[in-house]
Amino acid sequence: MVRAFAGRATVDTYASFLDHRRRPVRAQIVRRVRRSARTVSADGGGSGWRRYGYSARALVLVWAPDPPIALLGLVGVTALTDARLPLGWLRFLAAMAPVTIVITGASGNLGRLTAAAVAERVPPSELILVTRTPEKLAAFARRGATVRPGDFAQPDSLPGAFAGGTRALIISTIGGSEAAARHAAAFQAAAETGVQHIVYTSVPNPVVDNPFPPVAVHRASEQALRGSGVAFTVLRNALYADLRADLAAKYIRDGRWTTNIGEGCHAFIARRDCAAAAAGALTGHGHEGQTYEITGPELVGRPQFLGLLEEASGRPVACIQYDDREYEAYRSAFMSDPGNARFFELFTGTGRAIRMGFLNQLTGAVRHLSGQAPLTLREVIAQRRDTAGTAS
Repeated sequence: MVRAFAGRATVDTYASFLDHRRRPVRAQIVRRVRRSARTVSADGGGSGWRRYGYSARALVLVWAPDPPIALLGLVGVTALTDARLPLGWLRFLAAMAPVTIVITGASGNLGRLTAAAVAERVPPSELILVTRTPEKLAAFARRGATVRPGDFAQPDSLPGAFAGGTRALIISTIGGSEAAARHAAAFQAAAETGVQHIVYTSVPNPVVDNPFPPVAVHRASEQALRGSGVAFTVLRNALYADLRADLAAKYIRDGRWTTNIGEGCHAFIARRDCAAAAAGALTGHGHEGQTYEITGPELVGRPQFLGLLEEASGRPVACIQYDDREYEAYRSAFMSDPGNARFFELFTGTGRAIRMGFLNQLTGAVRHLSGQAPLTLREVIAQRRDTAGTAS
């Protein structure tokens, strides 16, 4: 049982056993502490710490049956009836509550990297990894992580997937309007099962006029997240440098690069840096209500990318600049060629968005969230080349 005291307000709630390890749901704890603090009026006079404090007897007892914690965990403070307790202390002590982190899409490229990054910050036993293919995460399960089936296309699978989580990373899916509806259903399921903080992966600058194809889905999804009633953080990930590095090898081999970006530029981001930023948002504090543009460390335009291609190849590479109609014909032929099955060429609308300046954000969010500098596109291309050389 969890009991919160604050002034005259008393709230009792019973923890239920929802996961296979019989760990009680503790997701309401932080909310109870903050709600308890808010129910007591602040003293408008007196010293500074009294003015911003709360009359409180805030005590939260959390039953944590997992060994070796066999009895009660204290996640609050007690004070005499007339004592003043600063809100900062309440927040600090609430932050000490056990945190269980849910990651959806955990067997995908970004999901696996994020799970690994989070596991470097918290014990793997505090991870719940949700995926359509649990067998792919056996290595994480052996380290103590909980692996559960879950599919956004099957809403009934989501309450069980999120059960027991206090924070969740919801990795966005690809698709049209159905993707936005699935994201909204995931937000709702997370909220209803007691998740207190949702981190969501979006796209850069999802404004109405942006021609970047996924914008409409993510604009609707961000709106649904803000209306979920749960604390949120939005990570607007830039285009992956990894995909550009893969294509760079083909452009070098063919001796030409075809594009429609014009004089636009973009700060491509390594997938591992997106994972590091997500891990920071999930395990850090103070990111609630924030929207971060997750970018690489430098803007790369046509001259810079062409220079990287020629630097890597040691010979000239032709740049063919098409208008959107010509580029669409080129891309259609490119993507239908079986020899290009492992590559993903930029959408016509993506090149147009870069050309029009909708995707030219450059921030220090990766360093802020993760504490590490993001890789440059040059470094990612070099890593891909070194990996390919080792494999051959």
